[in-house]
Amino acid sequence: MKDQKEQPKWYKNKGYPHLTNSYNLTVHNKSLEKKIKDPDFVARYAFFPLFHINIKSRRYKAAEVENNGIKKVVNTHSYWKDDKKESTAKLRPLHYANHLDAMIFGYYSEILQENYEKELKGCPKLDKAVTAYRKIPTKENPEKHKSNIHFAKEVFDEIKKRGENSEVAVLAFDIKSFFSNLNHKKLYNSWCYNLGKEKLPRDHYNVFKAATNFSFINKDQFRVKPPSKKSRRSGFDEKSLAKIRNKHGVNAFFASAKAFRDAIKNGEVRIYKNPFRVNGEMVGIPQGLPISATLANIYLKNFDLDILKRLEKNSGFYRRYSDDIIVICEKHEREEIEKFVLDCIKKYGVKISEDKTEKFIFKNAELHNKKRYVSHKIEGEELNINKPLTYLGCEYYGYQTLIKSANLAKFYRRMIYSVRSKAKRAKKIAEKHPGDKPVIFKNQLIRLYTKQDLDDKKSPRKRRFKTLKQIETGEYRVHSMKKNNYQNSGNYFSYVKRAAEIMEAPEILEQINGDKAKRVFNQALEKHLK
Repeated sequence: MKDQKEQPKWYKNKGYPHLTNSYNLTVHNKSLEKKIKDPDFVARYAFFPLFHINIKSRRYKAAEVENNGIKKVVNTHSYWKDDKKESTAKLRPLHYANHLDAMIFGYYSEILQENYEKELKGCPKLDKAVTAYRKIPTKENPEKHKSNIHFAKEVFDEIKKRGENSEVAVLAFDIKSFFSNLNHKKLYNSWCYNLGKEKLPRDHYNVFKAATNFSFINKDQFRVKPPSKKSRRSGFDEKSLAKIRNKHGVNAFFASAKAFRDAIKNGEVRIYKNPFRVNGEMVGIPQGLPISATLANIYLKNFDLDILKRLEKNSGFYRRYSDDIIVICEKHEREEIEKFVLDCIKKYGVKISEDKTEKFIFKNAELHNKKRYVSHKIEGEELNINKPLTYLGCEYYGYQTLIKSANLAKFYRRMIYSVRSKAKRAKKIAEKHPGDKPVIFKNQLIRLYTKQDLDDKKSPRKRRFKTLKQIETGEYRVHSMKKNNYQNSGNYFSYVKRAAEIMEAPEILEQINGDKAKRVFNQALEKHLK
């Protein structure tokens, strides 16, 4: 039997519970991998419905507010429109597959990706231009791969290099609802070209249908209470899940495929079909499948070539990271190239979000009594100085590079949320014992918010239960904050440090120094323990 470490990345169970149980890869190793690689098995395979969830991300909008007679522009996550308060939050639909389905998608993604990489190696300019969803080795260590920080630095370095002799124009485009607008016929043709076939083999065609004509189940159906706009989403029926685990040894929403089919027949589960439509015609693929990223890249290959060919005339610079596009060109070429990109993308059934298109001129100018190489954002007829180009989580001003301010705000929100949550529990426990003070384990909170994923509002369950037990049995004490451990223990701190090193931008470290983070932490702790 192969060592588990030698298995390909697609051959693994996902950590989440789905409709049916995951596989024991140790027991089913040979037989399961053989099935996935068997074209006849895949051609006949009936894919399960996907799970659907919405990821809500807060976005900020500039708004003018007045305080004590003084007007100023601030960033807000809500605004007033027609006497109604509107949220700027964006809902991003994600769909993810059952365990065996995910492995099949992953295996076929690997086949397409290998062919795609061969094409890219045959065209060096295209190889450099496409950066998302690929393993691109770093120059310093070929065994390590480039991250978003490297890709952003390459763009910023190119702007700076070209600005030594002339003013530089930069265009930043965003493809509108990219995954949910892919034309199925064009995707089919791209898939065929990738395989060197006139039509898809039966197994590939079945995978193609599963990714385009997909069905899904809204995961909120399994919550204890229906979702409400006025309150947080409730959890899932843990008693039912525990019963399935204890009785059948299955960590899933149904004990078996038969139990799932019976639930559909009895009307207990509602299934939906692909909701993406353009002029009544079905389009799009779900974002979240192991194959989605690869399909997105092969879909836009000819678009990438079209843009590169156009930019050859004036030695323009082009990069595409999924649906984020950057073009660097000469100032006098800006309007013509912008129009070309907007027109060209329409041939591939998708559109550019023109309201998100950003245009910049980078040039030397006087700023804060110093001569600097600085960004100027084109907004209507105005050229506003010192407005940064935001790309892959970084902000580039020309003379300095910083972490995106919205990402820092998200970090501090997660920190305050963790403090508030722990303080609330501590006060409830203290109320059971009159005279006792709320017990807060400060170091555990520090480890929690610094290691917590920025998109995950819930703390890990094992850590939460462990902390509650300690609070219930412990004495009142506040652990001291050790500076060295504090600054280097968390994912976000290490990310900031890595960004500063790769970007060669020490100013990034000043954005999240220990004193500021400690001050925000202590203020939140004091506020929520009152």
